[in-house]
This record gives sequence, structure tokens and C-alpha cells, in this order.
Amino acid sequence: MKLLWIGLAEIKKLRGRLGAKWCVVVLLLPVVGFGIAHFGWRAALVLLVSLLVSILGGILPRALARERFKVFHDGTFVTALLLALSMGAGTPVYMVIAGALVASIAGKWQVLGRNWLNPAAL
Repeated sequence: MKLLWIGLAEIKKLRGRLGAKWCVVVLLLPVVGFGIAHFGWRAALVLLVSLLVSILGGILPRALARERFKVFHDGTFVTALLLALSMGAGTPVYMVIAGALVASIAGKWQVLGRNWLNPAAL
């Protein structure tokens, strides 16, 4: 029980240093590593395509509107990781691209200053 308490305290310190979304990314990395080790290069491909298209989908609309943007936005990484982890390793690449574009563009389109959908849930 003491070991569990020490682990929870370290996670709270990590969250305080990195922020909640980067903490989610760090905590999902072992899951991603296991998925790539278990399912092979196809799982790595799904993850890579999801990450690249999510980054592009987050940058492109803001760049076209001449707004400021961050390339490595924490929400983009959370969205890409959750999307890749929810798809199977045999998912066709075009479906990963479509899912990442819908999640990053339609999900983050803001109405009245707020996201009208949760991009990670799309």
C-alpha cells in the first residue's frame, strides 16, 4: 500500500510540473509502447499517421486564418494518442487520416469561444 501511495504522490508532482494534458501524454506512453511491441509496425504506423495529421490539422486552419499557433500543442498529442489507441493496428491509413482530420479540425472548431465537441472523444 505504501508503494501505491508513493506512486500517486509522484504522479501529482508530475502533473504540477507538466500540466494535466502533458501528464496524460506521459502516462499513455507505456500503453503506446506495449501496443507497438505487441502489434508491431502497423500499430506504430497508425500512431505516427494519427500524430502527424493531428498536428497538421491543428496548424493548417490557424495558419490560413493568420492566427498564432503552436506546433506541439498538448491537446493535439492527447487527441492523436487517444485516436491511435482506439483504432486497431489493421486500420487502413485513409481512415486514420479521416479520423484525425475530423477530430482536429471539426472537434476544435470553436463556437462562442468554446469547443463544441471534445476532439478526443470524436
